[in-house]
Amino acid sequence: MRLIVFTLPDTVDGEPQLIETLVSCGVDMVHIRKPSWTDDDCAQLVESISPEYRSHITIHTHHNLRSCHSLKEVMERKPSFDYVFLSPIFNSISKKGYMSAFTVEQLREARLRGIIDDKVIALGGITLQHIPLLKELGFGGAAFLGDVWRFAGNPHLFASHVEALHAAL
Repeated sequence: MRLIVFTLPDTVDGEPQLIETLVSCGVDMVHIRKPSWTDDDCAQLVESISPEYRSHITIHTHHNLRSCHSLKEVMERKPSFDYVFLSPIFNSISKKGYMSAFTVEQLREARLRGIIDDKVIALGGITLQHIPLLKELGFGGAAFLGDVWRFAGNPHLFASHVEALHAAL
């Protein structure tokens, strides 16, 4: 399974080093999502990350083209991309009031119908405890935001949590 982490939309102290930690701890892809930032701001962040980590970074723009909020959208968009996000799978950690859009039974049925497969990444409220269920449901990976960044103030906990996520996947 793929391990993907989205950045927080705002500036985080020591963010370049934290992004490097994410990659060194096993994150496959870091989506830099800074909707209010200018191109120059994003470029400056990327340039402050060591070159050996940059192949694991993507600038997350036009996310509506790769983010799906229905199973119908997954079926339509999946053939055009390496992977698509399906959200919200669980109640969001970082967005208040952003509730799960699917029941476990709906997701099981989607797997049986071949909608959920290794090209579909679960997003929304994902935590370490959800990984066994996501595997059972046939997701190709999990994307994290709130669950990872809540440890940003403690580099040791940040790294150990990401390593635990990587090991579980």
